[in-house]
Amino acid sequence: MFKDRKALIAALDEFYGSVATRIEQFQEESRAADLYEATGFTVFDYIDPNENCLSDVIYDLLDPSGKHGQGRVFQDLLLEAIGVQHESVRLPFRVKREDCTLYCASPERRIDITLEVAGFGIGIENKPFHYEAEDQLKDYSLHLRQKYGQRFMLVYLSGDGSRPDSIDQADLGLLRKNNQFKNLAYPTGLCHWLERCVQECKAEKVRWFLEEFAEYVKTFELAEDYEEPIHETK
Repeated sequence: MFKDRKALIAALDEFYGSVATRIEQFQEESRAADLYEATGFTVFDYIDPNENCLSDVIYDLLDPSGKHGQGRVFQDLLLEAIGVQHESVRLPFRVKREDCTLYCASPERRIDITLEVAGFGIGIENKPFHYEAEDQLKDYSLHLRQKYGQRFMLVYLSGDGSRPDSIDQADLGLLRKNNQFKNLAYPTGLCHWLERCVQECKAEKVRWFLEEFAEYVKTFELAEDYEEPIHETK
């Protein structure tokens, strides 16, 4: 295509010059847009949330008496996301932060968030960075089974969507088969719940925060072995 080295170099210089011009133009347009939209701004860059902080946020959103003022709307949307029927439940689920696992051999453990109503319990373990203690999910499932019989669900909020490794995979498979385990990945399942919350939220201040939270969870990368869960209705 090019007869000599000089012609090739000239062509490359022209190409990279045009690219540099386009990049500069894009940056100028972005700066102009950011004056009104601040597209790169997120509150989560400042608070640097850890697991406990994120669990506090999720707990407050699920609490019908939370400061968000939306009642049980967010709670019902999560129940919908994990496949639990809630239309026939008149009372909202009671929500507890760090519920002790008194019904297993390790009563000192604490499930991040527990929802309970009419003898049915949902244990939510939040693991954005996938640091599990030995037998942690095993103990949680035993606790829930002993406390609620077969009427329970264990929800695993995983940053990258990977499966928990603190429970035997055969036991995990049985929980899945019985519709007693759900894995919600941050950038997919959890993000979808937050986006639904944005749609249903009537308070502009809260809606702004939910949008920021949704954008934040999208930054988590999915594991290579991630499998999109199939939601069933309980």
